[in-house]
Amino acid sequence: MAGVLLPVANILQALSDTGAVLAGGKIYTYIQGTTTNQLTYKQQGLSSQHTNPIVLNSYGRLDDPVWAAAGTVFKLVFKTSADVQIG
Repeated sequence: MAGVLLPVANILQALSDTGAVLAGGKIYTYIQGTTTNQLTYKQQGLSSQHTNPIVLNSYGRLDDPVWAAAGTVFKLVFKTSADVQIG
């Protein structure tokens, strides 16, 4: 099964509430309306999973794109490297 690319995958540079780059920040992916982890993948073929949370690099960006199964609905939660929720 081929996946769909999440829009966040190409444009994201995460920042803290103060505007600092969110180096080592984390993106948690959940099934919408729950705290149940939602699977994401590193490529369109959906064979290599991301960790949950996905850890951002030192520039606050993703090292790999984020793909998901078609029809998947997400809740994304951004946190600092110390697990403090952003926003």
